[in-house]
Amino acid sequence: MGIVAIAVVVIAITFIVLVGFMIPALIEIRKGAAAIRTFITDVESQLQPVLKELRELTPSLHILIDVIVSKTDEVKSFMVAIGDTGRNINRINVVIGAVTHIFFRSFLWIIGLKAACRYGINRIAKKGR
Repeated sequence: MGIVAIAVVVIAITFIVLVGFMIPALIEIRKGAAAIRTFITDVESQLQPVLKELRELTPSLHILIDVIVSKTDEVKSFMVAIGDTGRNINRINVVIGAVTHIFFRSFLWIIGLKAACRYGINRIAKKGR
């Protein structure tokens, strides 16, 4: 048995081991991506009613502001309440932005890994031909 034959056997065994490890990894990556998609869909479906209520609340707030403007003493306390609400919405926006950033980076890693795996498999398949 020559060196070339031994090299071919080693390459074949390496390829079989690589495929054996890659298949479960790819399955787990796929499951993770599906779970992330489900989570994002759930978050979006929960945010839609809140956004709808906020849009419906806006005209009522305009009417309320007009009434309060006529009462100068009460305007100051109302503005403090609106400031608190704005800060809370800002905090929620920061948290949602951070979560979105994390998911975006995760998707980039998954997409990059998927592309690299496909590229590697295609290269190996082309070399095998």
